Amino acid sequence: MVKILTPALLPFAALLAGCAPGPIAAPYGSSLVMPEDIEFGDDMAYAQAGDLTGGLFYTYIGVLGPDGLPLNGIQVEITSGWTGAYLIAEKAVRVVDTYEQDCNPLPEDTTDPCYAWFDTEGQEFVEFAGDYTELGGFGPTYMSAPTDNRGLLPVYVFVDSIALDSTGEAVNIPIFASIGLETQSFQLSPIL
Repeated sequence: MVKILTPALLPFAALLAGCAPGPIAAPYGSSLVMPEDIEFGDDMAYAQAGDLTGGLFYTYIGVLGPDGLPLNGIQVEITSGWTGAYLIAEKAVRVVDTYEQDCNPLPEDTTDPCYAWFDTEGQEFVEFAGDYTELGGFGPTYMSAPTDNRGLLPVYVFVDSIALDSTGEAVNIPIFASIGLETQSFQLSPIL
Protein backbone atom coordinates (compact mmCIF):
# COMPACT_ATOMS: atom_id res chain seq x y z
CA MET A 1 0.00 0.00 0.00
CA VAL A 2 1.39 3.39 -1.00
CA LYS A 3 0.66 6.38 1.24
CA ILE A 4 0.34 9.77 -0.36
CA LEU A 5 0.81 12.98 1.60
CA THR A 6 -2.34 14.99 1.71
CA PRO A 7 -2.15 18.79 1.38
CA ALA A 8 -2.80 19.10 5.12
CA LEU A 9 0.37 17.12 5.90
CA LEU A 10 2.69 18.94 3.46
CA PRO A 11 3.65 21.74 5.93
CA PHE A 12 4.74 19.11 8.46
CA ALA A 13 6.82 17.29 5.86
CA ALA A 14 8.49 20.58 4.90
CA LEU A 15 9.24 21.26 8.57
CA LEU A 16 10.89 17.87 8.97
CA ALA A 17 12.97 18.38 5.81
CA GLY A 18 14.27 21.67 7.25
CA CYS A 19 15.56 19.86 10.33
CA ALA A 20 17.96 17.66 8.38
CA PRO A 21 21.33 17.45 10.18
CA GLY A 22 24.55 18.67 8.67
CA PRO A 23 25.86 21.70 6.82
CA ILE A 24 24.34 22.93 3.57
CA ALA A 25 25.64 24.65 0.46
CA ALA A 26 25.50 28.43 0.36
CA PRO A 27 22.49 29.78 -1.56
CA TYR A 28 23.05 31.77 -4.74
CA GLY A 29 24.04 35.35 -3.94
CA SER A 30 25.81 34.48 -0.67
CA SER A 31 29.20 36.01 0.10
CA LEU A 32 32.24 35.41 2.28
CA VAL A 33 33.44 37.85 4.93
CA MET A 34 37.18 37.43 5.39
CA PRO A 35 39.39 38.64 8.25
CA GLU A 36 42.02 41.32 7.81
CA ASP A 37 45.54 40.16 6.97
CA ILE A 38 47.48 39.08 10.07
CA GLU A 39 51.04 40.31 10.59
CA PHE A 40 53.42 38.48 12.91
CA GLY A 41 57.07 38.70 13.89
CA ASP A 42 59.44 36.65 11.75
CA ASP A 43 61.87 35.01 14.17
CA MET A 44 63.62 31.70 14.80
CA ALA A 45 60.37 30.13 16.05
CA TYR A 46 59.39 29.62 12.40
CA ALA A 47 62.75 28.37 11.12
CA GLN A 48 62.24 24.61 11.37
CA ALA A 49 59.15 22.61 10.45
CA GLY A 50 57.89 20.07 12.98
CA ASP A 51 59.85 21.45 15.94
CA LEU A 52 56.68 21.96 18.05
CA THR A 53 57.26 25.74 18.09
CA GLY A 54 55.39 28.38 16.11
CA GLY A 55 52.53 30.87 16.25
CA LEU A 56 48.85 30.16 16.85
CA PHE A 57 46.47 32.65 15.24
CA TYR A 58 42.72 32.75 15.89
CA THR A 59 40.28 34.29 13.42
CA TYR A 60 36.78 34.03 11.95
CA ILE A 61 35.42 33.56 8.45
CA GLY A 62 31.82 34.63 7.92
CA VAL A 63 29.06 33.91 5.40
CA LEU A 64 26.32 36.39 4.50
CA GLY A 65 23.17 35.51 2.59
CA PRO A 66 21.85 37.41 -0.43
CA ASP A 67 19.95 39.69 1.97
CA GLY A 68 23.18 40.57 3.85
CA LEU A 69 22.25 38.60 6.97
CA PRO A 70 24.58 35.97 8.53
CA LEU A 71 23.89 32.36 7.50
CA ASN A 72 24.37 29.43 9.87
CA GLY A 73 25.10 25.84 8.90
CA ILE A 74 26.81 26.81 5.63
CA GLN A 75 29.67 24.55 4.51
CA VAL A 76 32.98 26.44 4.19
CA GLU A 77 36.17 24.89 2.82
CA ILE A 78 39.47 26.40 3.95
CA THR A 79 42.88 25.69 2.45
CA SER A 80 46.31 26.82 3.59
CA GLY A 81 48.65 28.00 0.87
CA TRP A 82 51.69 26.68 2.75
CA THR A 83 52.46 23.22 4.11
CA GLY A 84 53.85 24.75 7.32
CA ALA A 85 50.56 26.50 8.24
CA TYR A 86 48.05 24.08 9.77
CA LEU A 87 44.29 24.67 9.95
CA ILE A 88 42.83 23.62 13.28
CA ALA A 89 39.18 23.62 14.34
CA GLU A 90 38.41 25.75 17.40
CA LYS A 91 37.15 22.77 19.40
CA ALA A 92 40.45 20.93 18.85
CA VAL A 93 42.69 23.49 20.61
CA ARG A 94 43.38 23.39 24.34
CA VAL A 95 45.82 25.48 26.39
CA VAL A 96 47.86 23.34 28.82
CA ASP A 97 49.79 24.28 31.95
CA THR A 98 52.44 21.58 32.00
CA TYR A 99 54.82 20.43 29.34
CA GLU A 100 57.77 18.06 29.33
CA GLN A 101 60.63 19.78 27.56
CA ASP A 102 63.16 16.98 27.06
CA CYS A 103 61.19 14.75 24.70
CA ASN A 104 63.62 13.27 22.26
CA PRO A 105 62.37 11.24 20.48
CA LEU A 106 58.64 11.91 20.72
CA PRO A 107 56.78 9.06 22.46
CA GLU A 108 54.27 6.90 20.58
CA ASP A 109 51.47 7.77 23.03
CA THR A 110 49.87 10.96 21.66
CA THR A 111 48.38 11.81 25.07
CA ASP A 112 51.89 12.29 26.44
CA PRO A 113 52.68 15.90 27.48
CA CYS A 114 55.51 15.91 24.93
CA TYR A 115 52.90 16.59 22.27
CA ALA A 116 52.23 20.14 23.50
CA TRP A 117 53.19 22.83 20.98
CA PHE A 118 54.53 26.22 22.04
CA ASP A 119 52.68 29.28 20.75
CA THR A 120 55.29 32.04 20.61
CA GLU A 121 52.63 34.68 19.91
CA GLY A 122 50.55 33.90 23.04
CA GLN A 123 53.52 32.57 25.07
CA GLU A 124 51.61 29.41 26.03
CA PHE A 125 51.63 25.68 25.41
CA VAL A 126 48.73 24.19 23.46
CA GLU A 127 47.54 20.68 22.68
CA PHE A 128 45.46 19.60 19.73
CA ALA A 129 42.65 17.11 20.30
CA GLY A 130 41.45 14.25 18.13
CA ASP A 131 43.28 13.64 14.85
CA TYR A 132 45.38 16.74 15.48
CA THR A 133 47.27 15.14 18.40
CA GLU A 134 49.76 13.62 15.98
CA LEU A 135 50.79 16.83 14.25
CA GLY A 136 54.38 15.67 14.24
CA GLY A 137 53.49 13.60 11.18
CA PHE A 138 50.25 15.30 10.15
CA GLY A 139 49.96 18.91 8.98
CA PRO A 140 46.33 19.61 8.07
CA THR A 141 46.25 22.24 5.34
CA TYR A 142 42.56 21.64 4.51
CA MET A 143 39.50 22.09 6.69
CA SER A 144 35.79 21.82 5.91
CA ALA A 145 33.25 22.91 8.52
CA PRO A 146 29.91 24.74 8.86
CA THR A 147 29.29 28.27 10.11
CA ASP A 148 27.88 28.61 13.63
CA ASN A 149 24.58 30.24 14.68
CA ARG A 150 26.18 33.68 14.12
CA GLY A 151 27.20 32.88 10.53
CA LEU A 152 30.85 32.55 11.55
CA LEU A 153 33.41 29.78 11.28
CA PRO A 154 36.07 30.13 14.02
CA VAL A 155 39.43 28.74 12.96
CA TYR A 156 42.97 28.54 14.32
CA VAL A 157 46.00 28.65 12.04
CA PHE A 158 49.17 27.22 13.58
CA VAL A 159 52.20 28.51 11.66
CA ASP A 160 54.92 25.94 12.27
CA SER A 161 57.28 27.25 9.60
CA ILE A 162 57.41 29.95 6.94
CA ALA A 163 58.55 29.86 3.34
CA LEU A 164 61.48 31.90 2.06
CA ASP A 165 61.92 33.31 -1.42
CA SER A 166 65.15 33.02 -3.44
CA THR A 167 66.64 36.02 -1.60
CA GLY A 168 65.93 34.55 1.84
CA GLU A 169 62.99 36.89 2.58
CA ALA A 170 59.90 35.49 4.31
CA VAL A 171 56.89 34.94 2.02
CA ASN A 172 53.24 35.68 2.92
CA ILE A 173 51.06 32.66 3.63
CA PRO A 174 47.67 32.79 1.89
CA ILE A 175 44.64 31.18 3.54
CA PHE A 176 41.80 30.50 1.08
CA ALA A 177 38.12 30.05 1.93
CA SER A 178 35.38 28.87 -0.42
CA ILE A 179 31.62 28.44 -0.30
CA GLY A 180 31.54 27.11 -3.86
CA LEU A 181 30.02 30.28 -5.28
CA GLU A 182 32.89 32.45 -4.11
CA THR A 183 36.51 32.02 -3.05
CA GLN A 184 38.50 34.65 -1.15
CA SER A 185 41.71 34.75 0.86
CA PHE A 186 43.59 36.58 3.58
CA GLN A 187 47.32 36.62 4.26
CA LEU A 188 49.50 35.73 7.22
CA SER A 189 52.37 38.17 6.78
CA PRO A 190 55.72 37.61 8.53
CA ILE A 191 57.47 40.92 9.23
CA LEU A 192 60.91 41.74 10.58
